[in-house]
Amino acid sequence: MLSHEWFASLRDRRVRDRDRLFLAEGLRFLHSAVDNGSEIVALALCPALFPSRSAERFVCSLEVPKRFFSVDRFCSLAVGLEPQGVLVAARQRWQPLVSLEGDFHLVLDGVRTPGNLGTILRTCEAIGVDSVWLVGGEVDVYDPGCVRASMGAIFSQRLVRTSPKAIAGWKRRRARRFIGASLAASVDYREMDASGPVAVVMGSERKGMRPTVEALCDQTIRIPMPGPTDSLNLAVATSLTLYEVWRKRNPLKLAN
Repeated sequence: MLSHEWFASLRDRRVRDRDRLFLAEGLRFLHSAVDNGSEIVALALCPALFPSRSAERFVCSLEVPKRFFSVDRFCSLAVGLEPQGVLVAARQRWQPLVSLEGDFHLVLDGVRTPGNLGTILRTCEAIGVDSVWLVGGEVDVYDPGCVRASMGAIFSQRLVRTSPKAIAGWKRRRARRFIGASLAASVDYREMDASGPVAVVMGSERKGMRPTVEALCDQTIRIPMPGPTDSLNLAVATSLTLYEVWRKRNPLKLAN
C-alpha cells in the first residue's frame, strides 16, 4: 500500500468500486476533505511542488499516512495542469436513502457525463441542497473528471445511490413533492410550485427521465428556449431549476 502503483490504481473505476476509495488532487480538495470530516486514507506528496510554506505546514500537520514522491513520479500520478504536490486518497461516502431527512433534494436519473455531474455538485453545495440521489450507474460520481469539476463539493454533499422503487417507498413515507424537468412538459419552470419539502428530478442528457422515475413526479416543468436550440446542457438546466426553487423559497434572502 502507498506505492506509486497503488495510487495509480485508483484511476480505475473497478478498483474504486471494490475498495470504496477515490482520488482528489490539490490543496483545495484537501482542505475540503478536512473541513467536512472525510476519512483521508493516505496522501501522495511532492514538497517541491507545494505552492507555499503555509501549505507545507498544513499538509505536514495532518496525522494521516503519507508517501513522498519525486517531481517526475508525482506528475505521472497528477492530472491537473499545475500540480500542487498533493494527492488525496479518501474513503467514499454514501448515505442510506432510508435515513434521509431535509426539505430540498436533487434526484439525477442516468447522468452520463462526469464533468456535468461534478458541476452540479458544486451548484448543490452553493445553494444548500440537502442531498443528491443518483439513479442508474451510467457515471461514477468518484470519477476523476467529476471530482475535479466539483471543486471540492464532492466532500460536502450527501450522496445516495438508489432506484425508482426505493424512491417511491421513501416518497410515500416522507410525503415529499417531486418536480421533474421534461421537454414534453407544458408548465414554465418559473411557474412551478416549489412550496414545502421538494425533490427536483433531472433526467439524462440524451433521454431525459426514464418512465419509472417520471411517474414519481407530482409536476413536470420545462425551461423555455425561444432560440433554435432544442435542449440545454444538463448542468446548466439543473442549475437554473435549483436556483429557481431556491428563489421561490427564499425571496427575502434574494433581496439581501
